[in-house]
Amino acid sequence: MARELENEKTDNASLLGRRSYLKLAGSAVAATGAAGVGGLASAAEYETVTVSSGEHKAIEVGDGQTYENKLIDVSAEGAGVAFTTSGNGWTIRNVGIKGEHSGESFIMMPGVESSDGKGLIENVYMGDGIKPKQSGGGVWVNANLPHQGVITVRRTHIAKTVNNGLYASGPGSQGATGITNVEDSYFHSNNISNIRMNAKGDRTPYVKNCVVKVDEKTPPCGENCSSPGAVNNRGVWSWYGTTKVVNSDIQGGFVGTHGGDVETKSTNTGKQANLEPPKGVPMSAEEAAKGGK
Repeated sequence: MARELENEKTDNASLLGRRSYLKLAGSAVAATGAAGVGGLASAAEYETVTVSSGEHKAIEVGDGQTYENKLIDVSAEGAGVAFTTSGNGWTIRNVGIKGEHSGESFIMMPGVESSDGKGLIENVYMGDGIKPKQSGGGVWVNANLPHQGVITVRRTHIAKTVNNGLYASGPGSQGATGITNVEDSYFHSNNISNIRMNAKGDRTPYVKNCVVKVDEKTPPCGENCSSPGAVNNRGVWSWYGTTKVVNSDIQGGFVGTHGGDVETKSTNTGKQANLEPPKGVPMSAEEAAKGGK
């Protein structure tokens, strides 16, 4: 049996991730400037943003803004990126993260400020994983904002992260009822959990037409964990209420915590699961950046 990881017992992101968020949020606008946030780019064209060795690049997507058709190259030693959002109606689309992320923070830390607001993460590749022995994750939904609205994650590929693939349960620990819905996405061997949901309140989050694959490629918990080397591959982990899983193929099982549970429909598990990625999910950073195959 895998040992418990540090943040399995509570619904908070790692201290490292939160410190990084607070530091990055203040510098994000200056780090990115106005370029690349706004108008629609051609699906066949994209810009490459190269992150230097040891650099941790901050990118903020503000109220009503769209950030799209970018390849973020973090293949240099110690390079990383951290997306944050503000306001409502923002979109992160056609973005590929190329190379192992430094793991100094989560790759994305989005949130929607208004209860009737929305945010979209679409056609994004985070499949090259996190540097070994680090503590970073894929997407941490901003519990500090707190996230109050609805984020849709669609056609997104998250693999081989140390601290959760999609960590969306945190807002519930702050009493917030903001949810995250996941569609047509692929999760491959993310430690602690692949999909972690907040189901607090009267809105029911869902996982639809998704695949969770679990194998030996899961990176062990890093040195900052209370149990270094531990591995736990939960498939869908629901906190505070019901998460619906529909037309999906899930390895790693279903877990409920603090009153959470999972309802399934037309969903295969274990050896019965079809582990082929859903149609349209990007399988490389380049494919995501240019908007598809």
